[in-house]
Amino acid sequence: MTTLTLHDETTAPEAARAALAGVRKAYGTIPNVLAEMAENPAVLDAYLALAGFTAKSGFNALELQVVQIATSVENECHFCVAAHTAVAKGQKLDDAVIAAVRDRRPIADTRLEALRQFTTKVVALRGFVSDADVAAFKAAGWSDADILGVILNVAMKSITNYVNHIAETPLNAPFQAFAWTPARKQAVPAWPQYRGSRRREAGSRSRALSLSPGPCHKIETSRNRPMIARLRTYAPIAYSLVASAVFLDSLRFKFTNAPETQTIFGKLDAWAYGFGAEGLFAQTGLFSQYVIGSAELVASSLLIASLVPALKRLRVLGALIAVAVMSGAVSFHLFTPLGIDPNNDGGGLFAMAVVVWLCSIAMLIAGRGVLIELGSAVARVLLPSRVLSPEGLALTPARS
Repeated sequence: MTTLTLHDETTAPEAARAALAGVRKAYGTIPNVLAEMAENPAVLDAYLALAGFTAKSGFNALELQVVQIATSVENECHFCVAAHTAVAKGQKLDDAVIAAVRDRRPIADTRLEALRQFTTKVVALRGFVSDADVAAFKAAGWSDADILGVILNVAMKSITNYVNHIAETPLNAPFQAFAWTPARKQAVPAWPQYRGSRRREAGSRSRALSLSPGPCHKIETSRNRPMIARLRTYAPIAYSLVASAVFLDSLRFKFTNAPETQTIFGKLDAWAYGFGAEGLFAQTGLFSQYVIGSAELVASSLLIASLVPALKRLRVLGALIAVAVMSGAVSFHLFTPLGIDPNNDGGGLFAMAVVVWLCSIAMLIAGRGVLIELGSAVARVLLPSRVLSPEGLALTPARS
């Protein structure tokens, strides 16, 4: 532990004294972590300025405490959790909500719980949250502005959290009734370059941590994150290129009425005739080669357009169309007289259909966050009177 000086208005550097006097006037005391920051007046000024901006970040008093306590819990700052609990008590905020955040338990209010979970993941994953995390947060009634508000509050609290980690700041008397100890302690070998139990625990947390409720959530280390990040970036691009190439290559058969196409759609139309749907796959039918070809052309166009970073969300739409078309194609090969080798090519056509189908599913999984947003947008159009949470409960987006 490194002991930092606990300054007051008389011992602090001259540039920090006015700020400390203002803190005492506002709170009736100088929180010890701010007293330690006064050693470097710029740090104290920066923290107080950020604290002022967090009050304007769009959250009400209870929401601010949820974000700031959740940040401090995830960062295991015993001082900040106790101090913010005391503040929340003084503001007469909901004790049950504060207790749940302190204990890493779900909050009964689903909207606040989404805020707690998203904040925890931002801290735990150092901002590398997934599209699904963002979509779930928005589905609970939060916005892009709230995402940035969470980041601002996390940045502000990280200053006091880290000061506390280094100094193991003692609690002020008014905070001692709300003392808090991290629930999880992880023993790891003592590294030569790290001394002190708190730093060893930090080394362990960089490898794995638990996002309560639920099992341990594996965090990528700095060694494997670049590879994982590259896979997440480039794998969907590869899937898009493969699916587009197969689709575009097939158009030269469908749009020219090639013999191979006539054979396939002829067999399907004969099969449809057997249950009274004659003409379903004919050239003027609902599922003619031209209709299917047009769908493949639209899907491939969307997938190619998604290679432009600004248009990458189009990949999900292209993948949805591709899944629909290829689910039909694979099913027809497997469950109709068409068979898996209608053109005597060794099943190559069927194999390509399966490859495109799998690539499309993989793209939907990779873009599941966008898919959830798309579903939420459709729900808002169909059900304009309310926005549904993932649990199906009506949420009121207005804040007090």
